[in-house]
Amino acid sequence: MCRRGSCGLRLVQLWPPQRRGPHRTRVSLPGGLLLRHLANAGGTFGLPAGTRYLAGILALAAVWSLLRLGIALFSRSHVDSFLEGGTSFAVMVSVGGILQVLVNAFQFRLESEQIRDELAANATRLQQKRDMLRNVVAERTAELTRQATTDSMTGIANRRHFMERGNDEIERARRYHLPLTLLLLDIDHFKQINDRFGHPAGDKLLQVVAQACQSNARNVDLPGRLGGEEFALLMPETSAIAARLAAERLRRAIAAIPPALSGVPHQVTASFGIAALNAHDHSMDDLVARADAALYRAKNGGRNRVEAA
Repeated sequence: MCRRGSCGLRLVQLWPPQRRGPHRTRVSLPGGLLLRHLANAGGTFGLPAGTRYLAGILALAAVWSLLRLGIALFSRSHVDSFLEGGTSFAVMVSVGGILQVLVNAFQFRLESEQIRDELAANATRLQQKRDMLRNVVAERTAELTRQATTDSMTGIANRRHFMERGNDEIERARRYHLPLTLLLLDIDHFKQINDRFGHPAGDKLLQVVAQACQSNARNVDLPGRLGGEEFALLMPETSAIAARLAAERLRRAIAAIPPALSGVPHQVTASFGIAALNAHDHSMDDLVARADAALYRAKNGGRNRVEAA
């Protein structure tokens, strides 16, 4: 039978006292060990730190109350002391646990806001890098497309792109029963110009003629360089008569190019051949072949003229 107020002290004194001297041994009280084990056990269930701490101290309070209840059973006069001491202890540990939970919740909120700000900053940087990469890809794609579809010398459509577009226009013209005309032109005496004035003068003349083709073409027309000094103009929804008029305007424009612009000290002329799409043309190769035959007739007929297939 213990005296009033000494039961808790006797429980603590059951454990070995801490040694003094150079070799000290750290002795943990049963309550601290129990609280630590209960907190670790709570971690296995995925509980937050504050919740584990609260569960541990509540369990410790329950154990403490059971011990005091056992002692009170042997000393009925100590029931009031048990109730008062146990209640005070439970209140203290509960308040401590609640404060710990509040502190952990506040820390969690601060860490969450920090993580949210970091994620937002990272998302902004990723968005900027994605936009930058998208712009780079778009620019590279446009540049590759331009290199694959245009003639490097003159800047107009190359032969491959011109033929592909021409086949598409032939299909569209047949589907909707629309007229389509091809215009071919060849610079007269271009080989003599190259031999006499050099390739730089010939290159400049090619560029000037290409500019004349673009200036005299509509938005729906497609000018192209088929090779050497031979140029073409694809004219959708255009009859043979309208194409012949357009060819005459372009012929006169080329003949009016001044020597200072063409790089050649004499007049530059070109011969033209036109061919309108008919039932025997199955592809651009057929249409080009007929326009080319008309072009050679213009060459043989004295040059600087227009012939129709």
